[in-house]
Order: sequence, then C-alpha cells, then structure tokens
Amino acid sequence: MAIIKMLKLNIIVILAGLMVACSTDNSCAVADNVSLIKKINIKNNQYYIYSRVSGFQEKEVFYEMFTKKPVFDQCGQTKTPSVSDVHIDSSLGNAGKLIVQDGILQVIYSKDAADKSDYRNIKIEVED
Repeated sequence: MAIIKMLKLNIIVILAGLMVACSTDNSCAVADNVSLIKKINIKNNQYYIYSRVSGFQEKEVFYEMFTKKPVFDQCGQTKTPSVSDVHIDSSLGNAGKLIVQDGILQVIYSKDAADKSDYRNIKIEVED
C-alpha cells in the first residue's frame, strides 16, 4: 500500500515538473514552437513571417508577420506586435500556400492531398 502511494506521488511530481519545465518562472505550462519561415522585402519594407505551433496534444498552426524581427522568450511569446496573423483551419483543407497582399496574410486551401505542404515549407506569394 505504501509503495502504491509513493508511486502515485512520484508520478504527480514528475508531471508537475514537466508542465513547468519550459519556464524558469513557471509562467507557461507548454511553450509554443516558433520558427522563422521567411524574410521578405515588399516595397522596400522588411517583413518576417513566422510559424507558431501551439498546443500540448492537438497542435494548432498559426502564421504571424512582423515588420521588426521579434525576440521570443522561452514560452514562445514576444512583445513585438504582429501586423498580421492567420490560423490554419484543417477542416477547410490543406494549407497550400500563403498570400501576402496589402500587408495581410491569407491562406489558400486545397482539398488535393498533393497540395499538402509541411507548415515550415509552405509556399509564400506576394501580390500587389
């Protein structure tokens, strides 16, 4: 009986440690995974497009565009405001490409499995 209680206590301690392992100040339970996808130049303005994968078990993918290169903390957060962001809604199909038009990100979806791309290698087009 005492062994079972010790095992339960150890499991709770391990799980609690995993939940706060990404932050030294215990402010985030699960860190977002943020990656620079592409740096683009539009009309002499630099833009930085990042992917953000959020969630513990069911991952959600977002794209964010910045006019200044952001600095992210250990939880994947930044104080630099994005000028545009978009969520990938898998119920609409595969994210085939991103369009940047008038400073706004848009997703073009496809039902064709051949159009499915890795979120880090998504095609990006700039339209005037």
